[in-house]
Amino acid sequence: NCQQKVKARLHEIMQTDRDFAEDDNEKLAPTGSSSVLNSMAFIQNPVKTCDLVFSLIQKLTSQIQKMLEDPKSADLQLYHSESLELMLQRWSKLERDFRMKNGHYDISKIPDIYDCVKYDVQHNSTLKL
Repeated sequence: NCQQKVKARLHEIMQTDRDFAEDDNEKLAPTGSSSVLNSMAFIQNPVKTCDLVFSLIQKLTSQIQKMLEDPKSADLQLYHSESLELMLQRWSKLERDFRMKNGHYDISKIPDIYDCVKYDVQHNSTLKL
């Protein structure tokens, strides 16, 4: 299946611990798409960028855990009555699933991370996490 081949190749490229090179540009943006090339220039090294995202998720789960331990946050209700416990479970699952046991990153989780960030920025920004 062509789609599976593309996904496998993308996963392989995104596990490369080095800055993107010219040949990567040709592989990932054969049409010269400016949005893809700009994204690659921003990312630079895909593994280091995933490391950064993972560390930010760890910091966030740690902050949520500390809030849970604070008695002042006991009755805190989030958007649509979500609790801090549920928020912590949501982020902890992403933390577990994003970096796999072999140390590689599951880039298929990036849209889920994006969605959770967007959701919490829009609906739970009062937490100031």
